[in-house]
This record gives sequence, structure tokens and C-alpha cells, in this order.
Amino acid sequence: MHQDRVKKISNVLVNLFLIPLVVVALLGSLALIVPAFQGMSGLAIKLVTGLGVIGVVIVISQPVRQACRKLVTGLYAKGYPHRRVLMWVVIVLTLCWQLAVIYLLSGQNAYDTGKIMDAAINGAQAHRTYFSLNQNTLLLLFLERGFWFMTGRPSISTFVVYANVINLILIDSGFWLLAHSVKRLFGKQHQVVLVVIGELLFLLSPWVAVPYTDTWAFFLTAAIVAIGVSHFNSSKTWQKYVWAILMGLTVTLAYLLKPSVVIALAAFCLIGLFRLINNHHFRPRLVVLISTLLVVIGFGASFTAYKSFIQHQDFVTIDKKMGHPMIHFIAIGMHGTGAYNYPDAELDVTIKSPKKRQQANVKLIKERIKGFHGWPNYQRFITKKQVNNIADGTFAWGTDVQIDTNQANSHARNQTIIRRLFAKQGQTRGNTYEYRFIAQLVWSVCLGLILFTVGSETWRVQFFKYGVVGFMLFLLIFEGGRSRYVVQFLPLMMVLATVGAVNLMTKIRSHQALKRD
Repeated sequence: MHQDRVKKISNVLVNLFLIPLVVVALLGSLALIVPAFQGMSGLAIKLVTGLGVIGVVIVISQPVRQACRKLVTGLYAKGYPHRRVLMWVVIVLTLCWQLAVIYLLSGQNAYDTGKIMDAAINGAQAHRTYFSLNQNTLLLLFLERGFWFMTGRPSISTFVVYANVINLILIDSGFWLLAHSVKRLFGKQHQVVLVVIGELLFLLSPWVAVPYTDTWAFFLTAAIVAIGVSHFNSSKTWQKYVWAILMGLTVTLAYLLKPSVVIALAAFCLIGLFRLINNHHFRPRLVVLISTLLVVIGFGASFTAYKSFIQHQDFVTIDKKMGHPMIHFIAIGMHGTGAYNYPDAELDVTIKSPKKRQQANVKLIKERIKGFHGWPNYQRFITKKQVNNIADGTFAWGTDVQIDTNQANSHARNQTIIRRLFAKQGQTRGNTYEYRFIAQLVWSVCLGLILFTVGSETWRVQFFKYGVVGFMLFLLIFEGGRSRYVVQFLPLMMVLATVGAVNLMTKIRSHQALKRD
């Protein structure tokens, strides 16, 4: 009874945050569907209308529903014996699509993505102020610099294609790790559902053509989940220790590229703490203590080595005193839409003393708190910010992500389905309404499915709930305001949507069985 009570209290606690956060995001996502529909071409509107009519007929006509069910059942019966062949067909087709996306969408990126790549190729000293202010971009800079040398120092138009191939490997490897972990945690059915959601939501999306830390963070979040699952499922002590060291190294990479990814590890620790409270007879075993120590050692050693490298490299001069303090991003997150604010960044640049810069940001936060004039206005602000953070199913494609593709004026390339979906006239902008419409439908369904995990109390599901809630709260507190940041914790959201989908299917089958009885 005591154990069940702690688990139930923990589930209620996380649901108190999960439900309102997801509901607000879902409402915001649904609101974006109509504008996307209105912006589509006439042909696309006719196609969507036709599919909608077919869907309505299937829903309201029982004979049609029965015929469709019979067709699906027949196809499943014929396809099941050849499921491995079909699986490889899906994998090959997905890879072909992704390579085509890279070929047709690779090009000069705007904003930080393009600036880092330009510095990696042409030298970083001209951008030393940028890298001193944004020191979390240094690891990507040096990785790209090394890869540029390895590929024979090509032009930027060629190098971005190579970088996107690495991007593809990271995204697909991360998804494979996630799918393997889901199979070990929940079973084969969940894995199949995850593959469907992952294909529609991300693998077939244009994000494979964006070589930036968001997609690297997607891989690292999936890796943290996979390493954690492998550690807990290992039967041999030495294997647990190896996974612990690997976790420490992965957390270092995550912290240096996207510090928020460490929230996934924090969720593991929180669940471990609750399980400790859950069983009052439990005492930390020696293997747990040593594993924790090895994680710390792995992180500490790799982080120290990286810092030493930064101190001794001469590729770019870094002024450590110029780095934005963490509180700076809290101040930014309280202004406007909660997104990047240029005047705030300029304020930090003008203040040379780290102590005075910290004080200025504290003062800014106090002023903005007073500016809300009470809790109701602040509540309105964070509600709108949650919509800005999560609702966009394209993850800010065409707004935060802007690419002038290679051979942007090529008529043949611009007539391909990929450019017509993702890059009108060779440029990724906010006018890709056909893609936005599809993405919003898929994303809205995923957000809705997450709500069907509310009743799931197992610790493994609660881990993903705490991870998603942690990321969402992080974006509400710190700089956010755009859904690009969702990519870094998308693995956790996809797993929750998968669990919700299976829960929903189970309820539907139970309801149908009761009707037959």
C-alpha cells in the first residue's frame, strides 16, 4: 500500500504540470491548422478536401467502415509473413527520401547555423565576440572545423552537404537507439507505433538538412535514454560501470552543446529518488554508489579535458568574462514572446564587468516582474509563451530556420516535390503552407495522444513525463519563444505519444469487445 501510494502521488504531481502544459500547446497547435490550410495552393486544397470527404464517408457509413476494416485486415494478413522485407523497404525508402532532402535543401543557413559554419571554414577570429558571448557554440565550431579538414577543405556549398550527411547519421542513429529502448521498456507493439510516429513527425521532415545543435541534441537525448535503459537492464556489474562512464561522457557532450538536454538525466535521478522513497526497505547498493561516482568522474574528466583544450587552442580568442550569465536568459525569457531579444544581448555586451552584468540582469528581471502588474498578466504571458514554445509542428521551419539552397534558381530542382513542400523557389521561408498543414495535423495528434498517458503510473512512463515537463518548464523560465527548441526533447515526447496511442487502442478494443458481448 505504501509503495502504491508513493507511485500514485508522484504520478498526480507530474500530471498537475503535464496536463495544462500539453492542453495549452494542443490548443495552440490546432489554431495553426486553419491558417496553414488557407495558405495552400488550389490543388492542395482540392486534394485535402477530397481526402476529408472520404474520411467523413468512412466515419458515418458502417458498410464502408466494414469494407475498410476488411481491406486493412487482409493487407495485414498478407504482409505480416513478409514483415522483415517490408521493414527494410521502409528503411531504404526513408534513407532515399532523406538523401534527396539533403541534396535539394542543403545551402547557406541564416543566423547561428550559418555563422558557425562560416567561422569553421573561413576562420573564427572575425567572430570572436560572438563566440565569447555564446561559448556553448564552441564545441560545434571545432567539430565542424575538424570535419572540414577531413573532407578535403571543400567550399561551403559542398561542405554543408557533407555536414548534413553527418546530421542524417545522428538523427537516424538517435531514432534507432530510441526505438530499441522502447522495445526493451514496453514491447514490440510500442516500437512499431513509435516508428510510425517518428517517420511522420521527424524522419521525413526537412530537419535532416539543418546541421545545428538542435538535431545533435535529438541524438544526445535519445542516447541518454538508451544508456540509462542499458544500465538498468544489465545483469553484469562491469557492464553497469561501463554504461555509467559512457553516461558521464554523453552528459558532457550534451552540456557543452545544449545544456538543457541534461534535464533527461535529471529525470532519471528524480525517478530514482522517488523509488528510494517508494521502498522504505531499499538501501543504495554498492553498485549504485559506484555507478553514480563513475558518471561524475566521466563527466568531470571529459569536461576538464575540454576546458584545457579551449585554453590552449589558438583558432579563436575567447574572453571568458564576456560570456552571458545564466540569469541573462531568464531576463530574455520574460520579454515579448520570450524569444531572443537583441537589446538584452547588446546590454550584456556594453557591460564589461561580469559582476555588474549579473546585477544589471537581476535589475532587468525585477523590472519585468513589476511590469506584469500581478499574477493574471504573468499567467497570460506564460500561456502565450507556451504556445510559442511548443505549438508549431514544423518546429519553426522557414522562420527560425532559413536556408538559401544550393542552385536556388534551378527550375528543375524547384519543381521537385521536396522543394515545393519545404523551399519555395529554392528558399525556406514561412510560406511552405502545404508542409505546415501536414505537420500541424501530425503534431496535434501527437500532443493529443500524450494526454492518454495521464493514467499510466509505471515508473518508466513517469520518467518520460518528468522529462517532458522539465523541458517545457525550462523553456518557460529561460529563453524560448520558438518551437525549434522542441527538437532537442522530441524523443521524450514521441515516446509519450506512443504510450498514449497504445493506451487509446487498448481502450478502443476493450469498448468494442464489450459491445460484442
